[in-house]
Amino acid sequence: MRLPLLAVLLAATGQAWAQCKPVETRPPNARAQQPAFEGQTRACEAESEVAFDVQVLAKGLVNPWAVEPLHGGDLLVTEKPGRLRIVSARGELGPPIAGVPKVDARGQGGLLDVALSPKFEADRTIWRIGSVTKVLTAVAVLQLVDRGLLDLDADVNAYLREFTIASSFGEPVRVRALAGA
Repeated sequence: MRLPLLAVLLAATGQAWAQCKPVETRPPNARAQQPAFEGQTRACEAESEVAFDVQVLAKGLVNPWAVEPLHGGDLLVTEKPGRLRIVSARGELGPPIAGVPKVDARGQGGLLDVALSPKFEADRTIWRIGSVTKVLTAVAVLQLVDRGLLDLDADVNAYLREFTIASSFGEPVRVRALAGA
């Protein structure tokens, strides 16, 4: 009878969460976001005796998100609002790199992670990261667009049957936004 035991454990865990000080207390990023179970987004604070040696590498960055090491000790740093910068090995902050595609930095958007091409020293290619499933989905979507079966500017809800996607920014979510096109 594993199911009843699981239900008891989940109930006990929910009671424990109700009695602790949660780390996160802000409201959800979007009105329609709801946790799958009580306590999912309200983990208890856990104190630790672990000592950290924090060293500031650069000042002046706005919401730095990802760091990619470069040859020679420099760092490539993304800023959530959409800038890409190099922080020198000496901690000097370089100007924003030109030619970075614009991003929608509202809510959970922005310029987040990047990766260097394995041949970066030769080809100077920087990839904006997405999951493999996103790439495959984008390819499938663009094939459907090419066949005239999908409209990139349509509200995604026009194609959904089992559920709908709520608007996060006051307008419908468009296929184009999901496909990255």
